[in-house]
Amino acid sequence: MTIGQKYGLDYNTIVELYWLEDPPWSAIDIAKYYGCDYSIIYRFMHKYQIPVRSLSKALSARWRCPPKGKKLMEYNEEMRLIQLEMLKTNKEYRKKKAETTSKLWEDQEYREKHERAWKDPEYIKRKREVMKKVNDKRWHNP
Repeated sequence: MTIGQKYGLDYNTIVELYWLEDPPWSAIDIAKYYGCDYSIIYRFMHKYQIPVRSLSKALSARWRCPPKGKKLMEYNEEMRLIQLEMLKTNKEYRKKKAETTSKLWEDQEYREKHERAWKDPEYIKRKREVMKKVNDKRWHNP
């Protein structure tokens, strides 16, 4: 079994995503798409002689990546909150969430932990800042 068969890699799709898509996908993006490691994508490209972008071209497309470090934590929190907002409109999700939450709140340790968190002014301040950013992006996005 070859690399391409194991992960379902397709020559035309990889060439299209890597070279023809605008903005171009990185090997990491393609690997996430196929559910494998980026090294497998590079091996596949090498095996089938698909040219790889130069470092300067790769860096020019880097803006597609989320920010690093502390900004990445804020970015992840914002993305999580946006996904939760979208899920809240789904009735099945709301029903399952209600069942799960009621089971969790029966646990005394869990309840005490979260009650302490909501009493912490720093925690509340951070949550409000993130929600403000999310709402600003949602309502003021051109």
